Amino acid sequence: LLENAADVGGLAIAFQVLCREPSTEHSQDTHSPPRLRVHGPLSNTPAFARHFRCPRDALMNPSSRCQLW
Repeated sequence: LLENAADVGGLAIAFQVLCREPSTEHSQDTHSPPRLRVHGPLSNTPAFARHFRCPRDALMNPSSRCQLW
């Protein structure tokens, strides 16, 4: 959970996202899947939805968001 929280904070500050295909060679990886590490933090960032004009209730602009701090 702490790593996921760090993802949210880092994206809120920098808007930098690592986009890559998931690798099968790291099947023992304890991190959240890359898709969740991107969609989760960005969908909880209202500024992202505003900047990219995401429609209301779209994947990246949900009607309710998590707020960690």
